[in-house]
Amino acid sequence: TVDITGGSTGTLTINTTDDLFAEGSESYTATATGVTQANGTFENLAISAQNQVVGTITDNDSAPTLSINYFTFNEDAGTMTFTVTLSQVTQAPVTFNHSTANHSTAIQSATAGADYTAIAGGSGTIAGTVGNLTTTITVAIADDYLREGDESFLVNLTPTSGNIDVAGSDLQG
Repeated sequence: TVDITGGSTGTLTINTTDDLFAEGSESYTATATGVTQANGTFENLAISAQNQVVGTITDNDSAPTLSINYFTFNEDAGTMTFTVTLSQVTQAPVTFNHSTANHSTAIQSATAGADYTAIAGGSGTIAGTVGNLTTTITVAIADDYLREGDESFLVNLTPTSGNIDVAGSDLQG
């Protein structure tokens, strides 16, 4: 409701709700649907597109990021489990693909098939709700019984859905 007293214009205030979701800008339309006056002498208002205004709510939340942890593990364990973390809650689940790769720039790279079981075309999902911001990726590692230095391999993430800030994400573990 807009009250116009002593003039020909009024102000309509639309209250917005701040949320935690990165969702982009949202639009709304406000339309004048009729005019009334206490004494009934106000002019008639023709309802048309001219009586509409479109407003835009600019989102103030940043997009979430994905990260995967780094760590050292003893090859006797048989597996390495990596934790993938979403930085904040989202409106929809976040999905990603993952794969392993030999770490060609490491001092000593692990070799797929000999030191670990390669993953190609793996996929994962994080619900994105409060309390559900992580998932895990498990990679089988082989104890080759050779005396050798530490070996490295990579787990690479590729986001496939969700509003993810790829540039701010740490997509390699």
